[in-house]
Amino acid sequence: MSVLKIGTLRHRVIAEFGAPVLAEISNGQKVDVFKFVDGYSTAARTSRSFLHATMNIGTFGLWDVVGKPVESGFSGKDVKVKVEYDQDDRIRHVTRFE
Repeated sequence: MSVLKIGTLRHRVIAEFGAPVLAEISNGQKVDVFKFVDGYSTAARTSRSFLHATMNIGTFGLWDVVGKPVESGFSGKDVKVKVEYDQDDRIRHVTRFE
């Protein structure tokens, strides 16, 4: 989400989130809509995976009975973001929908 700052170039936004689900020109300005899951950073995901693996080994696999339902509640939430650009393809305005 840190790439969604006023002034960021459009190509950097696309590099971060991938192709937009909608790209159009509205009132002469480019507008993109992106859809993604707002979740954990790579470091947090790695740490959590290590913890789950350790717990599985320590409990001979019984941790999955508790760990999987708990983890499914913390997987992140779907987010839609509308990004409007200026004439230089820099972010002018961002609207977030959850």
